[in-house]
Formats: sequence, structure tokens, C-alpha cells
Amino acid sequence: MKTTKIKSFDLGHMHVEEDFGFQKMVSVEVEHLPYVAPPLGYAAKLRSAVEAFKQAYQQFDVDLKKDTTVPSAKVAAEQDALRDKAWRSMREYAKAAMTFPDHATAATATEVYNLFKKYGDLATMSQAEETGRLHNLLHDLMEIDASRMAATNFKPLLDRLYQCEDEYLTTVSCRARQESAVQVGIIKPSRMPPMLLIAHSWKPSTPLPSLTVQPPTPRSSTL
Repeated sequence: MKTTKIKSFDLGHMHVEEDFGFQKMVSVEVEHLPYVAPPLGYAAKLRSAVEAFKQAYQQFDVDLKKDTTVPSAKVAAEQDALRDKAWRSMREYAKAAMTFPDHATAATATEVYNLFKKYGDLATMSQAEETGRLHNLLHDLMEIDASRMAATNFKPLLDRLYQCEDEYLTTVSCRARQESAVQVGIIKPSRMPPMLLIAHSWKPSTPLPSLTVQPPTPRSSTL
């Protein structure tokens, strides 16, 4: 069986959560080091390095929790609920109108409802998937003759759904910028110290993978 060797390990390419998980494992392993006198192998420099790493890691943990509290996150969740409500209202109206006595109304309602069925139950999907599918649904709905949509009272429902989606996208864009600012302003500075301490302390007696630390690149959140 062929053995795969790791030649280098760059912490800077990790996602923030991946880096945090890795440092969590390091924090567990350092407890096995002889950094408290009088065990064999104890050294004052080792103790200082371990204590510095633990303190830096704890600060990273504190700042990482702040990353989920950007002001627009709550607004985005509320607007996501509003677009779900608008989507349900239009789908339910279309489903009910398919049995309307007027043939033209029933035909338009059937066409609209079939489009809703085509893209599935958006309200149960992740925000990112719902956004993609709703974009396509709105495009298809806009392709239906506007006079038919107005005559069968679908236009107000379509306008409301479009408005809710537009407001949601605007807020999500704002949320992404705020989260990126938190990443750069809070997470990045608190993430670097423990990474550097790990790299500078990596001096084993036997050859091991080289550990590289580059400033982490901010990543925008998933819509």
C-alpha cells in the first residue's frame, strides 16, 4: 500500500471554521506536553509558548462568536420569511384558481401553478438554493403575458413576490459586506496569533511537514 506524505501544511488556506477546529485539536494535544514542573522535559520556554497559545486560542474563540451577530443577519432572516410567505400566497392562489369556472382564468392559473411545481417547495430549501430557484421562477412567471396575469389578479401577487425577493437580496448583500468586515476587523487579527505560535513552535527532532502561515483570505458568506 502506497503511503502519502504531507510535505507542507498552510493554515492560511483554511476556512475560518476549519482553522478553529484545527486549533481546537492542537489545544487538546498541548495538554500532554510537560509544560508544568516538575515532569521530565519541562522547560520554562515551553510553558510560556503553551500558555501564550492557549490565551490566543481563547481570544479567537470569543471573537469568532461575535462573527454571527452582524446587524443585518436578523433582518435577512425576517425578509427570507416574508418572501416565503409571498411565495406560498401566490402558489395557493394559483392552485385554487385552477378550478375557477372561467376557462381563461383556470388556464392561466394552471400555467402558473405548473411553474411553481417545476421548482419545488422553495420554503423548505436553504436560502442559497431558494434564491437560485426563485430567480428562475420569477423569470418564467414574467414570461407569461402581462395582460393575462393582470386580468386574473396574479399581477399583485407577482409584484409582491418580486419585491420581497429584491429586498432580501439587498439585505443579504449588506450582510455579506458586514460579515466580511468582521472577518477582516475582528476575526483575522485574533486568528493570526495562535497560527503563528503553532508555526514558530513546530521544531520536532524528526522531519515533519513544513507549516506555512499566510494571512487568511476573507471569504464572503453563502447567500
